[in-house]
This record gives sequence, C-alpha cells and structure tokens, in this order.
Amino acid sequence: MKIYFILIIYIHSIIINCQLILYDTDELINDNILQFDCLYYRVSKEKLAYQELSNVINELIPYCFRPINRNESLFRNFINTQDQKLTFEELRIYNISTKDLLSWSTPIDLVEKYQLYLDEIDLSLSNELIYNCTKPWFGLRCQYSFEYSNEYMSINDVVENEFNIKNSYIESSNMLIELPCYIHIKCNRGGKSICLDWREICNGRIDCIDEGLDESFCFDMEINECEDNEYRCHNGLCIPDEFWENGFGDADCLDRSDEFADVLYSYNCFRDPTFRCEEHSCRTNWRDFPCGDGQCVQTFNKCHNERHLSLIKSISNQGYLSINCSIAMMCLTKLIKQTHGILCETLFLNNFIYDYIKYCDFIFQFPINPVYLNHIRFLYENISEKTNIKTSIIPDYICYAHVTTKRTMDAARCVSVENVGVLTRF
Repeated sequence: MKIYFILIIYIHSIIINCQLILYDTDELINDNILQFDCLYYRVSKEKLAYQELSNVINELIPYCFRPINRNESLFRNFINTQDQKLTFEELRIYNISTKDLLSWSTPIDLVEKYQLYLDEIDLSLSNELIYNCTKPWFGLRCQYSFEYSNEYMSINDVVENEFNIKNSYIESSNMLIELPCYIHIKCNRGGKSICLDWREICNGRIDCIDEGLDESFCFDMEINECEDNEYRCHNGLCIPDEFWENGFGDADCLDRSDEFADVLYSYNCFRDPTFRCEEHSCRTNWRDFPCGDGQCVQTFNKCHNERHLSLIKSISNQGYLSINCSIAMMCLTKLIKQTHGILCETLFLNNFIYDYIKYCDFIFQFPINPVYLNHIRFLYENISEKTNIKTSIIPDYICYAHVTTKRTMDAARCVSVENVGVLTRF
C-alpha cells in the first residue's frame, strides 16, 4: 500500500509541476551531515551511446538546507499567523484529498502522513496541522519563497533560471560569486581570498601550504589495483569495464579519465548543476586548476566563475613589498597579464618594467606567502641586473625559513636554484 501511494504521489508531483513541494522535512543526519527541507530538481537528457543510439539519463538533484549545527537552522521555529491552518480532522471533514494538499505546496512527508491518517483513521494524528500557503510561499509553515518566483514556477524553472542568468567572468567582470569550501580538512590555502575545493584533494599538487594535508595518503589510491573486469581510472579508482567510454560527455571516473579527452561540456559547467559537472574533478596528469564547479583550466587561465582571481589574489599579496615592485614581480613571473589596471605587455613593450624593478629591495621574497608546507619560500636577489623580459623570471634561492636580509640567508638554510636544478623558465 505504501509503495502504491508513493507512486501516486510521484504522479501527482509531475502533474502539478508548477508547485514547490518540500521533501525530507524531518531533520536527517547522513554521514554526520544534518539536512532537511529539500527540493528535488529532476533532469532527463539523452546522450549518444553507440552507433547513433541514445541513452536517456535521469538525475534527481536535491537542494537541501545543510547547516553546520542546529543553531543555524533558521526558519525551523517560524510562526505563521497569516495563512489558513487546518487539522487532519478538519481536512477529512471538508473532504480535502492528498491531491488538494499538493496543490497547496504541502510537503510530501506531511501529505503521506495525512494519507496514512485517512487510510487508518489514526486518532493520534487528528490534531496534526497543515497550512494552506499563499503562493508563492511554501514549506511546513509557508516560511519559504524565491525572490523572483511566481505561483506557476516549479523547482526546475527556478534552478534553470538561476543558472541560465549567470554571466561568465569573461563576459562581465562585475560578478560576485560565493564558492563552497571543503571544511573537513584544516587547510591554509594561501590567504583568506581562497579556500580548498574538494577537487583539489589528491590532485597531484599540494594546495594546503601549511601541512599538505590535501595530498596525504593519496599514494594509497595511486597504488590501488583493479579487478580484471574493471577499468582503472587515472587516479586509482575502479569502475566496471562496461562503463569505459560508454558514451559521449558523461564520465564515470571521478577524474573523467574514462572518456574522450576533449570534454568540451566542462567549459559551460558554470551554468550546469548536473552530475557531469558537480561530481567530477580535473585530470591530475593535465595539471589543471579546478574552478570549483566542474570547469578545469590551465593554471592562471580564466574561470567563468572567477575563482582564478582568488588564486591570483592570494599569490599577489603585496605584504611588505612596494606597490611598484609587486606589479613588476607579477608581470616578470608571468603569473598574470594585467595587475592593478596595468597591462604587463605595455610595461614590456616600452621597457617601463625597469622603472618598476628599481623599487624592489636588493634581496626580497616573492610571493609573500610560503609556496610549500608553510616554510618553503622563494627568494630573489638583485633582479635589476639580470632581468630577461622574454622569459619568466625564476627565484635565485629556495629558503626554508623567513628571510629579510642577506645576513639571515644562512640561518634560513637557503639553497641556490642553480644547485637545485628543478625550476624552469616558461
């Protein structure tokens, strides 16, 4: 009976597709994560599978409240004094059906509970309350609405509208996008302007400059062996053999290594909330920078959502350097093409770069933040005499402590780059 009723509810939710109906209104803890009040975004699409045959891919994407602690559960104690409220008993007397409740945007959990009450006349549920929400409000107590929604909008309309109106950073430089942070690793990503993205864990390079925790124990995954009937992804994870190159555009490996290399769809991931973008990382052997939404770019190239700017900002922290020296170093290291509103190409073309270099100390550190493990730093010495603007400038020394003067270099255990031989120009 319960299964039958769930199917009926599902059919109703399709028929009444203009409603915003909550699921999972009871607080649930999955994998130590509190979540509740979910809206489900349904996506159905075709993808090319084999010899012009297509597979239909169905996805169900939950958008839920997931506060870090219960104290952040806003609106849970919201008191509604505006909308009509009725008990289960009153609803039964008025001959209100579950279909009627769905048209009121009543949460699924409550609709199911009401159906149970009707089937069994469970007196213990007689005084349960249901609110008849005024559109476009919805929720247990009609406590939610979307800023731009109307009574005819479904969750699909809301999500698609939200993603479709996004402009690329390349199209508009006046964006402000909040990107999620991975909080289960204590990580110093290089300043307050950027935090760790989950795609940066085990991606082949250390992003947490304090202890390198994002790359800890990754070797265990790299040495993992798969079964004979499995395909081994480049990152060491295993998938069934039949999933290898089983279609265009949707990878089964987390790092997308089971599909063709030219996955052009990732370019538009800033407008795509589906699995192929949200649940995939960048390929470690390409040394890509993850934009945080599924797009992968070469380091210091532009992300549509401007996450690359956060990386550049963390590296270009001026610190004790003069503004002119900071500009010179950003250009000479070829990290970016423009800084502080100045095009590096202009400085190089007219040799103005030398006017900026003279503001650098004889010996100085750049970038200001450590480049590795919170204590390994790059040191530059007397750059005005050896600057070659045709190639990127590389540091003179690699130091293992903070250095401010020539006399402190020995104590900092600095090693000449010429003796190390690991850095190259580009």
